[in-house]
Amino acid sequence: MGNSEKCKNTTKNEEESQQLTRCIRPCLPMVSTAHALAVNWQLKYYTMKKYFLFVLAVLFFFASCDDSEDPSPNAASGLVKKVEGFLGDAPSDDITELTYDGSQRVESIQVSQGNFASRTYEVTYTGDEVSTLTIVRDFINSGTAVAEVFDVEYQGDQIILSSPDVQGRYVLSATDGYINAYEDHYDSDNGYFNAAEFIRDGTNNIDTISYFTTNAADSNLLAWQYTFTDFAAEPTLNAAFNPVFNYSFSLYDPFIGLALGLEISAEAPLTSSYLDRSGTYREENVSADMEEVDNNLLMKLGYTIANLPGNDYHLEFEYN
Repeated sequence: MGNSEKCKNTTKNEEESQQLTRCIRPCLPMVSTAHALAVNWQLKYYTMKKYFLFVLAVLFFFASCDDSEDPSPNAASGLVKKVEGFLGDAPSDDITELTYDGSQRVESIQVSQGNFASRTYEVTYTGDEVSTLTIVRDFINSGTAVAEVFDVEYQGDQIILSSPDVQGRYVLSATDGYINAYEDHYDSDNGYFNAAEFIRDGTNNIDTISYFTTNAADSNLLAWQYTFTDFAAEPTLNAAFNPVFNYSFSLYDPFIGLALGLEISAEAPLTSSYLDRSGTYREENVSADMEEVDNNLLMKLGYTIANLPGNDYHLEFEYN
């Protein structure tokens, strides 16, 4: 069989472009110029066809990986739906559960303390703003429950929660979504209230929270001052669930701030210290440790409280 016949058989097999090239080169002296051009066009055709099929395969691969088409059952939105407290391996009966509306805004918050008490915060919206906040306090031991419905009014940088059925009111001030001050006017008739002042640094990380009281005996009296350090940029942790703030929330309800979408700190502090009115200073009051993180979501947070026995506390988080 001659060289020309070998070349024809090879072309009929339609092999890969690299094989065609090896065959064409020895045959070129024996074929016409027109034949060589036809073979060269055929080589380009097969190369283009292979490239087109490769592009289609790549597009199909990425389409099959699109989460919107094939969502992972373990995918989380990052919205906390449950926080449960533990002492050692045993549940402590402290559970917080949250629900959200279609715009991923807080719709309800339920805070349970076992068989002792529970609180529920229900939020309604008008447009982009909270219009009412209902707080239900259920004292399980005594079998009594109190419901308070607050109208929410925005006046510049102030947010005022008031109700015709409640003697007191709450007044908050905020800037760019961060709370600056909180006043609990528990006795409006006499002008008595507790106040919290939030001081942050230039990056909006909380520095101090100071508490003042005004009552029949004192006016603007400093009760406590808490200082925060050791910040963690990731993962995110809302102050309402951060045990480092536990004692500093004695005169501030963090779930009101959470319901209103307000933040205390850009990053989560992991250590708190405090100074009380008598001048007692405790350098490390509560310390926390992010023990388990999955897909940049906090799953387990351990913490210790100074001078308490059995310091093996932790919180576990679940997400939508």
